[in-house]
Amino acid sequence: MLGIARIATTMIIILGFSLTPLRCSSPNFSDLQTAKDANETTLLPIDATDTFSSTHGAIYVTGRLNDAIEPVDVTIKWYFMGEQALDGEKVMIYEYTLSTTSGRFKFWHTENGLNGWKIGHYEARLFLEDKHKETLSFNIVE
Repeated sequence: MLGIARIATTMIIILGFSLTPLRCSSPNFSDLQTAKDANETTLLPIDATDTFSSTHGAIYVTGRLNDAIEPVDVTIKWYFMGEQALDGEKVMIYEYTLSTTSGRFKFWHTENGLNGWKIGHYEARLFLEDKHKETLSFNIVE
């Protein structure tokens, strides 16, 4: 009788383990792009590019968050890097964080000042739980 109880206990433990979702990899990004716009429904980029006019309004970063079963903090930090890519003038101009699970996302930023976007090199840096994961570079031209 003791042997049957051990078999039943073992089967329950194995069954319980098989119903528990296994995380094969940690959350990560894919399909990242800068774009002139993003579809409101699908969140896919519209007119993906890495070069924008200084008079352009919002610049979008779109992509997909993968393997995030539980909500994670996704942060974007927008930087002006200088008039030339190697100027080293790095100035953070905006930061935003959202908590989300796997799926498509979009971020956007606009420089609505009197002069619009300053001409030069920019970066949009993406973070997961405060750890830098990806960088997208783009340029603003006249």
